Amino acid sequence: MQIRVIMDNDAAIKALANFGLKKAPKIVAKTLNQTAEAVTNQLQRNIKRQFILRSKFTLRSTVSPCARPYKALNKASGRSIARMFSRAGSASPYLWKQEDGGIFAAKKGGAYPVATTKSRVSGSLRRAVRKAYRLPLQSLTDGEYGEIGDAFIGVPKGGNRKRGLYKRTSKALIKLRSLSAKNIRIKPRKFFARAVAKYGTPQFIDHKFSQIFNSEMRRKNG
Repeated sequence: MQIRVIMDNDAAIKALANFGLKKAPKIVAKTLNQTAEAVTNQLQRNIKRQFILRSKFTLRSTVSPCARPYKALNKASGRSIARMFSRAGSASPYLWKQEDGGIFAAKKGGAYPVATTKSRVSGSLRRAVRKAYRLPLQSLTDGEYGEIGDAFIGVPKGGNRKRGLYKRTSKALIKLRSLSAKNIRIKPRKFFARAVAKYGTPQFIDHKFSQIFNSEMRRKNG
């Protein structure tokens, strides 16, 4: 997902030149970086409000060196204003699925491994799945659950249990994953789109540019 905002601040750039300053690239870079930082901070606030954070990875993914954000390796820099850019985003694959939502179909003969509370730390939906029970994010078919100890995929005999990934214990069978969903529907969260709509606008960029421009003028004349 990429959202571009292009502004023409030629008049302000010319004003800088008339003042005898050679700081136009620095001011533009600051403007881009502070705008991307504002988007990133709002993105994190949106995620905290709408998403169950079971680990630190989700928020860290918005500032990861592997991501596309301002706080990573993509700060605007250099002397060429035309080539400057600054980004905000996430390195998390599931966060982008949550962003846009949609219906995701499992691969042929498979199903999505929906975790049960039994597989989670302390049996809580708000806690992460125990490390020993973690599985790939993609859909599963028989034989693809990897090394998970005394476990199997199937439908237990007797009762009305559905297909799933079960673990045998001395007392009972514990369902770690439900494997009955052939597709899943994810509601579009628009974490990022709403952050850009608030701060990645020409109006905000122009305001930020003016602030930095006036600060540099005061510093020069002070």
